[in-house]
Amino acid sequence: MVVRRGSMIEANGTASAPITFTSVQDLTGDETGIGQWGGIVLLGNAPTNLCNTGDDSDTSEAELTACGVAAEGDAGLYGGNNPADSTGSLRYVVVKHAGRALAAGDELNGISFAGIGSGTKVEYIQVHQNLDDGIEFFGGTVSVRNVVLTDIGDDSLDWSFGWTGNAQNVYIQQSAAGGDNAIEADNNEDNPAWTPLTKPTISNVTIVGAAGTNGVRLRNGTAGNVRNLVVTGGEGYSNCLRVNGDESIANAVSGELSVENAVVACETDANFGSDTIGGGTTQAWFEGQDGNSVLTAEALMLSTDGFTPRSGSPLLGNGADVSEENDFFVATDYIGAFDGDNNWMEGWTVAVNDSIPAEVTSAFAQNLATDVSASFPSITDKPVYQLAADTVFTSDVSFTNDAHWLIKGRTAVGNDNADSATLYIQRGTTVFGEDGNDFLVVRRGSKIEANGSATLPITFTSSEDMTGGETAIGQWGGMVILGNAPTNLCNTGDDADTSDEELANCGVAAEGDAGLYGGADEDDNSGTLRYVIVKHAGKALAAGDELNGISFAGVGRGTEVDFVQVHENLDDGVEFFGGTVNVSHIVLTAIGDDSLDWSFGWTGKAQYVVIKQGSAGGDNAFEADNNEDNPSWNPLTTPTVSNVTIVGADGTNGVRLRNGTAGTIKNLVVTGGENYSNCLRVNGDESIANAAAGSLTVTHSTVACASTSAFGSDTIGGDTTQAWFEGQEGNSVLANTDALSLSGLTPNSDSVLLGSGFDASTLDSFFDSTDFQGAFDGESDWTLGWVTVGLED
Repeated sequence: MVVRRGSMIEANGTASAPITFTSVQDLTGDETGIGQWGGIVLLGNAPTNLCNTGDDSDTSEAELTACGVAAEGDAGLYGGNNPADSTGSLRYVVVKHAGRALAAGDELNGISFAGIGSGTKVEYIQVHQNLDDGIEFFGGTVSVRNVVLTDIGDDSLDWSFGWTGNAQNVYIQQSAAGGDNAIEADNNEDNPAWTPLTKPTISNVTIVGAAGTNGVRLRNGTAGNVRNLVVTGGEGYSNCLRVNGDESIANAVSGELSVENAVVACETDANFGSDTIGGGTTQAWFEGQDGNSVLTAEALMLSTDGFTPRSGSPLLGNGADVSEENDFFVATDYIGAFDGDNNWMEGWTVAVNDSIPAEVTSAFAQNLATDVSASFPSITDKPVYQLAADTVFTSDVSFTNDAHWLIKGRTAVGNDNADSATLYIQRGTTVFGEDGNDFLVVRRGSKIEANGSATLPITFTSSEDMTGGETAIGQWGGMVILGNAPTNLCNTGDDADTSDEELANCGVAAEGDAGLYGGADEDDNSGTLRYVIVKHAGKALAAGDELNGISFAGVGRGTEVDFVQVHENLDDGVEFFGGTVNVSHIVLTAIGDDSLDWSFGWTGKAQYVVIKQGSAGGDNAFEADNNEDNPSWNPLTTPTVSNVTIVGADGTNGVRLRNGTAGTIKNLVVTGGENYSNCLRVNGDESIANAAAGSLTVTHSTVACASTSAFGSDTIGGDTTQAWFEGQEGNSVLANTDALSLSGLTPNSDSVLLGSGFDASTLDSFFDSTDFQGAFDGESDWTLGWVTVGLED
């Protein structure tokens, strides 16, 4: 399909209804591949240096006015003297399985932008599996944003012949099945100095390379400004960033070609091309520019999807804000195409990594589940697949979002440090149970990869919720994750210290007869929980033996936990039994006992926690211990917690720090009405001693409770708990919630919470930079879209 000069295309899809260009094989269900139809060619009247017909390098106005360059594929002519030319709109457009090789240098791309002007609007476009390049710019001034290029047969993004447009938010996913460069950038291969000079501005690009392909190649006279680029690829991925050709190298030396606030994270010997720039290596040129770094792929701290940065990733907070120089760009402070919270590719793209390896099949395909849809006539959107009672997965398996999954009994991933397996759960999947005996356990040595998204979270819930019945706490079991990280329950000796030998030989029985936990591996990895919701769970088995919404028992810091909600759980919402796991963006609502509970040597970190207690029951918002029976045992419970908002309810309690817990708490906000008690209390000799010694601290925090018992009655260092609290830096006590100036949970612009917080990023690289108290910055609400219950006014 070709749109010729002077004509237009108006292809305006939406995220829920994109416009798709594809092959007949795709439509009829046959095998798809590259090159099954031609593609799209857009021809415009904007300048290109191929309009040059003279002997010098400058393209004159007369040459531009008279210009007519023959496009590839005999599609027609392009080029002219109108930089603002409009060829229409492409918005939410997907092009699949296209491309054709006509002759050497004459191929059809997924989308060819030839002499296209800045009046054309291009955003949210994907090209998937194209024979030649994904998209290619032949001169022109057009700008693009939110571009996805996947499994391209040659170069994913190609520019040349004087393109001077902009691009923001580009995701390139290369395929080991073929392809060349992620970016191939030229001015003019035959005449590298011709003008108009190719000089685009590119920002926020994520490239995930594959073996046998290459990264970014800047050559043949291209100039340009590249910002916020991240390139990563494993073994067999070459030339992640290279500059070659005399003119391009000269541009790099002069600054006409620059790469800033970028990260290269490939194999060490394949990171950079071999050319020299200004007498030094390409790596030296790269590292000599602002904000650049060379890292390992592991150091990027990406989620299992391979492109989303986790909390604490060096990609977050280290980007350049290009909007300050060019009003096309949206303001950003991160490197790469994703901010860690939002995935703009969701809902309209195809074939983007979904965290489930191609070789892993579903439990249904492995005959581990049966279709019981007939037993659930009210569930009509998808089939219901039921696992056999007490299933143990001993090899990798998946739950896919084309069905709902019913677990029965103790459904386990792996045996204890044996028969290790990984359970992959696809975004948008629902897993449910029918009673308190139905729960999921991930045992030591095994993993769960539950990588949902803001628009397609993964939900664990009850059969009542699925069938439209009345929901409540305790309608199914919950989730237990068991790891090999330290806990002071490994201590079997007479002293308070847990030895290395005791940790190495540890095996603590978890609640619910789920299995064993504990060990010596602080970096243990139990997988990923991201955009996961757990509702209506919990079971009381015996005194002190209950199933929580999610139990993290000896779970290590290699595990990712981000954007997780527990709603209406019979016992605690989230409980840490030792371990080192870090968590962020946690929502705990209407919990039947303690919302957040830690003990037995948890030394992890937490940022952004929202607790909204329910008046129907519940105990503490925080219940924090070291060890109830042995409060001084090591490893000592010493978490670091920042940016917490607690909204209390009548008859419940606030933060209770007891039984030897230590720790650092920053940016805490606790608020509740007249019948909300003990908003902040410290009790137990060992915890009080920790508070007096400074190993238990609460700073830059606000207690805004109307209760006359806002603070516990215990004394710390001979003074009241309130005096201890007010004596620490940045703390304040307010009369009630109204003094906070909130709209729901979010502080208004005049709120005392804004600008009064501690910068948590100075504590550890895990934490985001903050200057506010509570879980919200007053501008954005990270719960929107995926949290749909429990936070209502």
